[in-house]
Amino acid sequence: MPERWLTYRSSDGSLYVDFYFAEYEDGSGWRIYIISPINYRGHPDGLSITHRIQEDGESYPYICWSQRIATYENALAVAALWADVTALYVQGKGTFDEIARKLCR
Repeated sequence: MPERWLTYRSSDGSLYVDFYFAEYEDGSGWRIYIISPINYRGHPDGLSITHRIQEDGESYPYICWSQRIATYENALAVAALWADVTALYVQGKGTFDEIARKLCR
C-alpha cells in the first residue's frame, strides 16, 4: 500500500498537523490519518463533531470525508481543509461544520 507522510501548517499558522496518507491496496482511493494529537482547548472534541473516525484496533483516527478521495492530490487538499477548519475551530470561530462551509465557498 503506497503511503506518504506530511506535516501541514494551517493557513493562519496556528496549527501544525502530521498526516499519514495511505492508499487502499486496490488503488481505489486514499485514507488520511491524523497523527498529531489535537488540543481542542475545551471545545467539544468528539470524533463525529471534528470529522474523524477511529476504527477498533487502529492507533490513529482518520479524516471523515463523505466521498471517496480518489487521488493523492485530492487527499492533500482534504488534509489542508481539515487542518484549516480545525485551527479555526479550536480558536472558537464557530462549529466545525460552520467553518468548513465558509472555507468551501
